[in-house]
Amino acid sequence: MSGFDYAKGYCLFAAPGFLALSRKVRLVHSHVAELLKDKRQRKGTLLVPLDEGTREELDQLTTLDLAQVARASYFVGHWRPSLLPRLFPGDKGSRGSGELCGSTNL
Repeated sequence: MSGFDYAKGYCLFAAPGFLALSRKVRLVHSHVAELLKDKRQRKGTLLVPLDEGTREELDQLTTLDLAQVARASYFVGHWRPSLLPRLFPGDKGSRGSGELCGSTNL
């Protein structure tokens, strides 16, 4: 995807998409992100050590909630320019230009 502007994608789509999730969904995401902050994916597999409380929270979400939070979390985690603050633990940033979302260059 040469020529893709990661900073622009992050600022115009990824961050607003994540922040548009309901408070309930972002709260469950923060609990799962906290459980995963030191975990690494290996060969396409990531074992999530869910505690009973987080499992019950996930069970309360709809399929649409889960799909939206997965998509938003993926884009935020992969497109965030490293100079911008993280939206959640484990958000490592990516190949952005480092421009701030308020930049007129976007």
